[in-house]
Amino acid sequence: MKLNITFILCALLLFLLSCSSMIILNDNSSNDKEFFNSIFNESKINNSQKKDLSNIVYKLYTFNYLFEEEVEILLFNLEKNNFKKKFHDEIEDLLFKNIIAQKNVLNLKIKTSKKNKELIIESLLKENIKFNIDFNSPNSFELKEDILNSKNKFFCKSFIDEQQNLIDKNVFILDRDLSKKILIVYSKENLKNIERLKKDYPDEIYHLIDNSNLESDVQKLLKAYDSNQRLSLIESLDKKITIEHFPRSRNDIDKVYFLLDYQLGKTIIPIYRNLDFGSKLFSNTKIIHGANNINDLADFESISLPVNKQMIKRITEKNDVTNIKSELEKMLISDYLILEKVKNNNFYISEIYLSTGFADINQNECVSRNIPMWKVDINGLTDQI
Repeated sequence: MKLNITFILCALLLFLLSCSSMIILNDNSSNDKEFFNSIFNESKINNSQKKDLSNIVYKLYTFNYLFEEEVEILLFNLEKNNFKKKFHDEIEDLLFKNIIAQKNVLNLKIKTSKKNKELIIESLLKENIKFNIDFNSPNSFELKEDILNSKNKFFCKSFIDEQQNLIDKNVFILDRDLSKKILIVYSKENLKNIERLKKDYPDEIYHLIDNSNLESDVQKLLKAYDSNQRLSLIESLDKKITIEHFPRSRNDIDKVYFLLDYQLGKTIIPIYRNLDFGSKLFSNTKIIHGANNINDLADFESISLPVNKQMIKRITEKNDVTNIKSELEKMLISDYLILEKVKNNNFYISEIYLSTGFADINQNECVSRNIPMWKVDINGLTDQI
C-alpha cells in the first residue's frame, strides 16, 4: 500500500507526543562507509538496493531534505524490516523528525561576512527547504569570518582546536616509543603553536625549516647529509667508481609532526618519506588546505591527519573544487545549519551525522565533534560508499 505524506504526518504527531526513545548509535568507527552499509538485513536486500538505500539513509542522518519518493522508499523498507533491528527504530524516529522539519520554516538571524552569507545561502538553496534569514538583526548570532578557527554557536571548540587536541594526544601520548624522540618540523607561521608545544613537551626535537635549501636542510636534520658527503668524496678520488648508495638516516626518532602549509608540505614530506627511516608521520589538515583534487594528495601518502576520511572523499568526488580549505568551510556551514534545524524544531536527545562524523545532540550542551585520525591513502578514496 502506498502511504502519502499527509497520512504520515497525522500519525507522526501522535507518535512524537508518546515517544520517549532516543537514538543510540554508539558507533565510534572512523569508517562511516561501514556504518551505512551495516544497517541492512543482508538476506533481504541486494547490493544495488543497498547502495541506493544507503545514500538515502545518509541524507536522513545528515538531516538533509528528502523527496517524497525517498520517504516512501524508507517507509517501504521499514515495513519490510529490511533494516537491522537495532537501527529500525532509530531510522523511523529520524524519518519522522525529518518530515516535520521539512514542513517548518527555518528561521535564522546571523551576523557574518559577505563570503559566509554566500555560503549559507548556497547551502540552504541546495537543501530545498523553507527558510527565513535576517542578516541585519541586532540580536543576531555572529558567525566569524574564519570558520575553521571559530568555535561557532553550537560547538564546544573550533574545528582546528578539536583537531589540535586529537593530534597532540596521538603524537605525544599514544603508542610512544619512550626511548626515542618526537621531531617537530615547522615553518615560521606556526611559531605561536610551537611556543605552546615547547612548554608542554620541552624534551622533543624542534626544527624550523630553512626555505633556502629544503633538501639539504632535511638531509642534515636526518643525518643523511654527512653520508652523501662521504660518498661524493670517495667518488671524487676515482671517477670510474660507481657506488650504489643508500644514505643512512638517524634512528632515534619515533614520530615526525609537521606544522607546515600546503606549499611547503608537498615539497618536504616526499623528501622525508624517500629517506625512509621508519618514523610515523603526522600533521593537521592545514597541510592539505591548498590541494584541489585527489592527485594533489599523493605527496601526503601515509601521513596521519585528524579528519574524517569521508569528508575528504566527498571533496575529491566534486568537480568544481577551489581547494580543500574552501570545501571544509562549506561543510562546517552545513553542520551549523543542521544544528539550527535541530534547535528550531526542538529535536534534541539525538545522534546525527555531521561532516566530521556522528555527534550527540543534547539540549543545553555544546557539541563535540567525533573526529578520527586518517592515514592518507588515495586508493582508499576511490572506494564506493
